[in-house]
Amino acid sequence: MVRICAVQMNVVHNDVPKNHKKAKNYVVQAGDKECDFLVFPEIFLEGVIRDIGSLNKLARPIPGEYTDWFTKYAEEYGMHIVMGSIHEKTVDGFYNTSVLIDDKGNIVGKYRKNFLWASENKFLKPSKERPVFDTKFGKVGINICWDFAFPEVANTIARKGAKILFGPSFWSLEDKYGMAKNSSTLEKLSNVEPEPQFVDTLVSARAYENEMLVVYVNPYGKYNLGNYEINLFGHTQLAMPFFGTFAKMHDDEGMLVVDANTEWLDMAEEVYAIRKTYND
Repeated sequence: MVRICAVQMNVVHNDVPKNHKKAKNYVVQAGDKECDFLVFPEIFLEGVIRDIGSLNKLARPIPGEYTDWFTKYAEEYGMHIVMGSIHEKTVDGFYNTSVLIDDKGNIVGKYRKNFLWASENKFLKPSKERPVFDTKFGKVGINICWDFAFPEVANTIARKGAKILFGPSFWSLEDKYGMAKNSSTLEKLSNVEPEPQFVDTLVSARAYENEMLVVYVNPYGKYNLGNYEINLFGHTQLAMPFFGTFAKMHDDEGMLVVDANTEWLDMAEEVYAIRKTYND
């Protein structure tokens, strides 16, 4: 059994102090709930960054200022923290990177987003690495948002032995427009709302096809980019084989607290033998 605390918070555009203050409040709440893993959404501290000036101002190295805050919290409250993701500054450029911290306050490792969303491609670098991390609850892995649309990412991580997949995300209703430019396409898309269903389908599918516990964490609420506004729809959820999505948040900020019985994952391997088939 593992207790997961998944934070569905509203994120303020490029306001690190305000977002950090809110995140710290959730750390305290998760400590009171004696959570094993506290999971934040993608880019939960800085929000969206799409220009070099803002990246140079707000991005940080790993380890660095942002990770120092959360290694301290993890040690203080004795829980693992998945730091959603932050914009990582390196000598080679910038990455969208998630950091896993253990319950002693040590950085276990980091995962860099493999598949960048349309607007990220101009300023961020993709990664091809798909690491797996050892914890006292077994091996775990991470996907970031758009990675979920590419099943080989989660599958590679599963074949390396991960039983839990954390999925910090920053998914909005407006993502349906993506890279569409054709006026006819844009007009037709305005009459449908596909993104929540897209997410729900991906999360459940990744759980079944890889015999994993999938923890998907998305912000909620209006996000003001200055010139326009997008709507983050939440749908933070946990899914596993036999049950699909078995715990979920919808329209609100808050923290989803779930005790997940990982014995079902072993039973799924016995019944379906998907991992074994791949390995064979």
